[in-house]
Amino acid sequence: MIKNLNCCCCCSNNTLNGPKRYYVRIKNKGDLCVKYVLQYSVSSAITTKEDLVVKGQKRSSFFTEDAFNICLNILNCSFIMTRLIYHTTLTEYRNICYQITGTAEHPICTEVPY
Repeated sequence: MIKNLNCCCCCSNNTLNGPKRYYVRIKNKGDLCVKYVLQYSVSSAITTKEDLVVKGQKRSSFFTEDAFNICLNILNCSFIMTRLIYHTTLTEYRNICYQITGTAEHPICTEVPY
């Protein structure tokens, strides 16, 4: 006889007791090296997440629903002096994906379905 049964639920975008998580994904399909910087505040702390995304790669970072002042910068790291490709302040809590195409001289950043 089973005396003690512990159930566990695996949820794809949520934790049972914590805040919901939202993702920012960067896909690099261009002929360049990019870096993204995701910065946000939770309570009185500032969190910064950054990663390089070379051609053919995709990277993701998450933020929770208690985050605010959420800022995303996508940078072109193909040259000695880094150049800004895209900047946005996220005002909605949702999963979002940006795709980078083009060349180092002419990068194109578009929002695509997650």
